[in-house]
Amino acid sequence: MKKWDLFRSHEVELSKEMILDELRTYPYPQLILGLTENCNLRCKYCIFSGNYEEMRTHTFKRMEKKTALKSVQKYIDYIEEWKEYAPDKQPVISFYGGEPLLRFDLIQEVIAYVQQKGFRTMFSMTTNGTLLTDSIIEYLVAHNVMISVSLDGSKEMHDKNRVFANDRGSFEVVYGNIRKLLAEIKRQGKEQLLPTMILSCYENETDMVALNDFFVQEKHIMKVMGGRLSKILDAELGDSGGGNDSMVVLLDQYLQEITAENGENRTSEMFFKERLFGTSLKVSHNRNINPYARNYSSLLGNACIPGSRMFVAVDGTFHMCEKISYQFPIGNCEDGLDINAISEIVEKWSSKFTEQCKECPYQSICGLCYASCAVGDNFDVKGICTTRKTDIERQLSILYGVLERNPDAMRDFSAHKDSIDRKYESFRFVMDKC
Repeated sequence: MKKWDLFRSHEVELSKEMILDELRTYPYPQLILGLTENCNLRCKYCIFSGNYEEMRTHTFKRMEKKTALKSVQKYIDYIEEWKEYAPDKQPVISFYGGEPLLRFDLIQEVIAYVQQKGFRTMFSMTTNGTLLTDSIIEYLVAHNVMISVSLDGSKEMHDKNRVFANDRGSFEVVYGNIRKLLAEIKRQGKEQLLPTMILSCYENETDMVALNDFFVQEKHIMKVMGGRLSKILDAELGDSGGGNDSMVVLLDQYLQEITAENGENRTSEMFFKERLFGTSLKVSHNRNINPYARNYSSLLGNACIPGSRMFVAVDGTFHMCEKISYQFPIGNCEDGLDINAISEIVEKWSSKFTEQCKECPYQSICGLCYASCAVGDNFDVKGICTTRKTDIERQLSILYGVLERNPDAMRDFSAHKDSIDRKYESFRFVMDKC
């Protein structure tokens, strides 16, 4: 506490130079190319379904080759320019949609351009999995593209929402393609290099015990993958979410397993529960520690500095991420990042945040961001504040209940805290992300 002056209120000025400094030193800059606004599925909860205010809908708009390559070149130029500030940057170029495989031709063009430039980057892609033909899979694996595929559980669960335009379910196609993808990764000997991500959504009515059972049953496929779980509706950690008793049952099982002494009653089949509950507990447990005063949480909370991720819309406009409405552009493929526009967004957010959150004890772990609070061309922090406070208090209650029963239960999560006296800069950004 004395060494790092942890509890002093540091005065931080929101300036263009501060923004540039953050962008230059951010370790994982990401360019996300929105290759098309079209999709061959019509998932009922899709953010582009027309059911969400201010978000675009499905269209036939598609990114031109020149737009994609100009955006990539701008990104390459930034990475090269910023290397002197952060030599260990790990750039990522991602393909997004709509369904990006509707533009497989453009994916190939981009990869070929990057290779021709000799630029070293990771490639990733988010897909619904329906268009993963044998030849496409072989190409993507050969070019080291990390693939995230959407799968919402069993056939019954998945087909409830993830349907084609004729309302036919997509489970059989997606599940079969996942198996082919894993087989090709194994054939090319890239099992360690290319972990495949499974993206799953659930709603308040989802039988969470059955969903867990599905992923446990499919562990020969699923356990080798990473994954992310997302709530369609507001079913929060430990909450019945309007009568979802199965969430409570699953949480009770998880807490018994992680609090058992000496690993008793622990199973090797907890990976789904860890993703569902463990992530929230980890965020609460490993709260943001920023010793060297590079901490803007008092002004921005957990919100990022726009520009560390650049989402490129089909017309070449840069946005801060793929989740936010198009009301907050931060540049374009012709002129690059617009620091003035970014500064205005940061100032606008900070004004709303400090007005509502300055005295809140949860401000550094709240998780509110631009996308979750965007209303028109401004932000409404107050709208979801009460819900977030309730959620955080529930999470902290569960966390400390766990630690009271077994102080070692979170040892794996907190291991890096024991190493803070080592070279802090080497993992500063990992902790910042938490």
